[in-house]
Amino acid sequence: MTSTSKPLSNRQFFGMGFTNLESRFSSNLKQKNDAAYLVQGALAVMVRNALCPADFSGFSKELVRKLFMEDYDLSAVRELCVYFKEYFNEEEWAEVTARLFPNQQEFAQLEERTRVHIEKIYHLLHSGERPVEVKASLVTTFEDENGKKHGWTLSNVDPNLTTEEHDALLAILTTLDIFQKDGVRRFAKLVGAYYNLVQVTINPQAVKEEAPELKAAKFAVLPKVASLSIDADADIPAETIDSQEEPALDEKGEFLDTVIVEEEAPAPKLPDELPKPNGLAQGLFSGMPLVESLKLQLKGMVNQQPAPVVPDDKSEDKGVTRNLNKDSKDLMNKPNKRQKGNGGKKRRGKKGKKR
Repeated sequence: MTSTSKPLSNRQFFGMGFTNLESRFSSNLKQKNDAAYLVQGALAVMVRNALCPADFSGFSKELVRKLFMEDYDLSAVRELCVYFKEYFNEEEWAEVTARLFPNQQEFAQLEERTRVHIEKIYHLLHSGERPVEVKASLVTTFEDENGKKHGWTLSNVDPNLTTEEHDALLAILTTLDIFQKDGVRRFAKLVGAYYNLVQVTINPQAVKEEAPELKAAKFAVLPKVASLSIDADADIPAETIDSQEEPALDEKGEFLDTVIVEEEAPAPKLPDELPKPNGLAQGLFSGMPLVESLKLQLKGMVNQQPAPVVPDDKSEDKGVTRNLNKDSKDLMNKPNKRQKGNGGKKRRGKKGKKR
């Protein structure tokens, strides 16, 4: 009996090991032949490579090259080609763009529209393994296609990325349509994101954020998927896919450190009042990588601690202290008003007898 390759879930895109995930991509192409789905999946793994310190650069490079250079239908995802320029030499790239954009003026407009956005994160999308000093999770809130908010947490990420960088990377997920539940696109709009360190939580209100209108306008220029491209999901209910998900394992069959948590209920609201840096600190550390700004703030707090005051033998404080101690002893030794002589006992005559 031939096994059927199921659509990959976001847990597998962001949790499986490099080799096993590449194998799943190859199987999916052979059985489903959905090139547009796999191009979007490869871009999602590219986002994972940028957010996490593990090396997922060059993921499924040969398969992606095959999809772009051979006669596969990529009309729905042709704009996404700008993220994969690194996979081709100049001659090959010219052939790819000519096939996807017969009108080269359209491609020139696409490059101009997305240039500023891609230049800021291109090096992260194709970066290799990088060490991190602090283990952290990225806690996010998205709206689905119906406007319902849900939380999504990715563990074992690189907290050195700036707010602008991780927002730009997460915004790429909002341009894809492969992450769905019950036919509803999950990552339709990014609401917010912040890092959760092992011992210190950095809340989103502690970071100076752009106005929602400015952020929405900036991400409106991103390359987008033209239409739905997950026909393979049509015959498999979403709940069946979720129940049959395989755990995130590496090539040796061991569990990965990366953990993805999804909250089906609306994302919990943050308290109205959260610790906030003062205006000067917020201005100084805005735009700085999280770990570096945290170190500087903690260092500043230590330096600002007042030194303990030790009274000098010749100071007047010692005399005051001595007098206070003396007064305290006098109060302790002062007899109670009810106490009388002879140990506080009152003499009484015998009952019925007069003195």
